[in-house]
Amino acid sequence: MRNYEMYQIVKGMVEEIIREHSSSGKKSEAQNQQAYLTVEEAAQELNIKVSRLRTAIFRKEIPYIKIGSLVRIPRDELHEHLNKAISVPKSPLEC
Repeated sequence: MRNYEMYQIVKGMVEEIIREHSSSGKKSEAQNQQAYLTVEEAAQELNIKVSRLRTAIFRKEIPYIKIGSLVRIPRDELHEHLNKAISVPKSPLEC
C-alpha cells in the first residue's frame, strides 16, 4: 500500500471520529463543523501567529487533539482554558 493511500485512509478515519464525537451533543450541523478548529483557524480566532500557537501546542499549554499529523483544537475547551487563565489586576486598595 502506498503512503498516499494510507494517508487517505487514516484521514478519513480521523474525520469520521471527529464527526462522531461532535455529533454526540445536541448542536446543529453548522456548530458541529466548527466545534474543532485547525491550528490556522484557532490562531486567527485568537489573533496570534500560527507559530506561537504551535509552540503552545508543543508545550501542552492549550487543549488539543492529535491523531497522526492532524491537529484539531476543541473550540469550547480552548475558550474555557483561556477564561481560566485570565489574570485580573489587583485594585489599588488591595496593594
